[in-house]
Amino acid sequence: MPIVTIKAHPNGNIDYKPGLLRTQRLRKVQWRCKEGPFLVSFLEATPFGDAGAEFEGNVVSGDFFETEEVQIDEEAEFRGYHYAVVIVMTLEGDEAKIVLNAGCPEVRVDP
Repeated sequence: MPIVTIKAHPNGNIDYKPGLLRTQRLRKVQWRCKEGPFLVSFLEATPFGDAGAEFEGNVVSGDFFETEEVQIDEEAEFRGYHYAVVIVMTLEGDEAKIVLNAGCPEVRVDP
């Protein structure tokens, strides 16, 4: 199962590994991030059909906040799907910082 690991930096930059996730229909995908709970939102189209266009990364698994596993729809178009990510970074003490990346990362459904 492909996993996208999100890393938020204190300056607000966000890295994705991979930034372009190549996958196929019916495969499951998951996102995870150590820096805090997050939301993945597909802004225009989604390859997940009825599963939706927004996925919350609020399930704690070890050191990571994670989304549930979500399956690519069997009728998803073969194309790229851009998404946005917002992270509530946990800082020292009770402080938090919200960081946003709108539309850079991509899930590409290949034949």
